[in-house]
Amino acid sequence: MQIKDIIKMAALMINRKEIIDYLDGNVQNVGVETSTQVDSMVGLANLVINELATTYIPMIKTKSISSVGGKIYYSRLEDKILKIRSVYLKDGTSVNFTQMPEYILLNHVTVDVEYEYSPPTYSIDQEIGYMEKDVPARVIAYGLLAELAISEGRLDDAVAFHKRYAASVELLCLPKNSKIKQRSWV
Repeated sequence: MQIKDIIKMAALMINRKEIIDYLDGNVQNVGVETSTQVDSMVGLANLVINELATTYIPMIKTKSISSVGGKIYYSRLEDKILKIRSVYLKDGTSVNFTQMPEYILLNHVTVDVEYEYSPPTYSIDQEIGYMEKDVPARVIAYGLLAELAISEGRLDDAVAFHKRYAASVELLCLPKNSKIKQRSWV
């Protein structure tokens, strides 16, 4: 999913066809204000994605990496690390490790490191760290529209979109029960 997809979804929700046309490359009927609006929406979408990743639904990556002297420096993981979730060998065996301020200390050479990270600032055509199955574009679009309404001083709209956003995020964060015990009568 790209930032563009999220903005299109948001524009559809508020009936802003000129934004959708602009994103689809139909710029004949589009003014400078639309371009400015899209730029603002890109920044606000990044704000919502960052809030989601650092507070509610972490972005997770796994990277295969070799240690140097029993250390793996966070700077070699390419992302802003929030939390190391696990370290394991190629066969899936968990590895004991110690987190230090600048690196992970362990007794193995090549391992897979699973970690949560803070997302970068995405451009309009960049793929974001969430898959549609994990966090639907609709959820991020609700957050985007809430932030947009706040920035434009439309507080009633901001409250309405924030309620939808919060309810959607809550549903994503709830544990999923695969099986519920059947009731029995005595």
